[in-house]
Amino acid sequence: MKNIAKTLMMSFCAVLAGCGMTDPWEEWSDEGQFPEDRMVPSEVKAALCAADGWKMTYNNVNFYYAFSDEDQVSCTSDLLYAATDAAYHFNWNESSSVMLTIEGSGHLAYLSDNEFGDTFVITSYSAEQVVCANEAGTAEVVMTPVTSEEFAGVEDSKGIIIELIGANLMNGVINAPDGRFLAHYVIDRNTGNSIRFDIIADRVLTHESVTVTIDDNAAVHLSSPVSVAGTEISEITFDLSAQNGAVPGSDLQVLPNYTSRDFFVGGEYVEATRHTIEPGNDKGDACDAIWNELKANAGNWATIEINERENRPLVFCPGNTDNSRWYTGFYGCTDIADACSSQESDLLYMSDLRGDMLGLGGDVVNITNIQEDFPNFLGAFSHEDGLYVVREIVGGTSYLYFISPTTDSWYKGQH
Repeated sequence: MKNIAKTLMMSFCAVLAGCGMTDPWEEWSDEGQFPEDRMVPSEVKAALCAADGWKMTYNNVNFYYAFSDEDQVSCTSDLLYAATDAAYHFNWNESSSVMLTIEGSGHLAYLSDNEFGDTFVITSYSAEQVVCANEAGTAEVVMTPVTSEEFAGVEDSKGIIIELIGANLMNGVINAPDGRFLAHYVIDRNTGNSIRFDIIADRVLTHESVTVTIDDNAAVHLSSPVSVAGTEISEITFDLSAQNGAVPGSDLQVLPNYTSRDFFVGGEYVEATRHTIEPGNDKGDACDAIWNELKANAGNWATIEINERENRPLVFCPGNTDNSRWYTGFYGCTDIADACSSQESDLLYMSDLRGDMLGLGGDVVNITNIQEDFPNFLGAFSHEDGLYVVREIVGGTSYLYFISPTTDSWYKGQH
């Protein structure tokens, strides 16, 4: 009789497994051939979920995690980004540790030098601390428990900054009433306590930074005034719902700038909306160092297209075909999406410079010749600090500015 019952039970289990249901032996998967004292994922999970949250410090930034039994984790940090939610799961490759993977890396994703990626190797745990290494074994952090009040307090401390980020107002432009571009601004999103202005006046680009305080009404108070087009700016007030701002006592426009980069890298930028620089016809403009190069070579290279081809190359178009001059492109990236800064909504990195004959024939010597003729222009285009993209529309004409955040280099094309 026992044999019959055993046979029936095994058959029942086989049917369940065959129907795609949970393997009836799965609950014993923790046993395997590992030592009895091995680290068990389910026990690690229980320890993580038992606390309201956990805190660790890495690269001088505090990171916080709150794990749920439903395999979800809330992530936040001292960095000025809103809290995020992600799925998490466990794995292991040896008996003495458990691998915890947080999909998307949580707030660690905002670091440029994240050694952990999305996976922590948990080497020991208790109710008081969880010790984690990276997979390479070159970095270690210790998580300690925090209360739900401490976790919520991290978000509360960011206050109005998170709302400014959500409204895309941390980076923006200051325009004249007619839409003419005057200055770009960026509020430091790591601290929220400073603002930098990138100002073009009389064709000269300068940068000026001052400390600020931001009140609960989204008013930015500068520690000392900054002059833009003759206006002394000591305060900028923001309307979060309208996604714009104002300089009290002036008619200057304060606008978000994320739409400029979106326009340039997105589907709107096509041949019909292409912008160009034609130095011989005074179409477009640039700082003196670049403009002088463009003017000096206008006979040989009449038009420079800020081209709509994939990954947005500069295309140098010959004014004549003497010495085998031919259409030559210079790319700054292999994927325009990857070239977009994840930290700033209008910054573009085109530092992977390479010349290309664009499949149009022509002698590759053109690549070398252009590099020799335009060191300042190509240097600005591919600078490691990137370029802000600013779109200006005046009198129905569209212009695209490309502005260095750190040097005096800038140029603009015209549609």
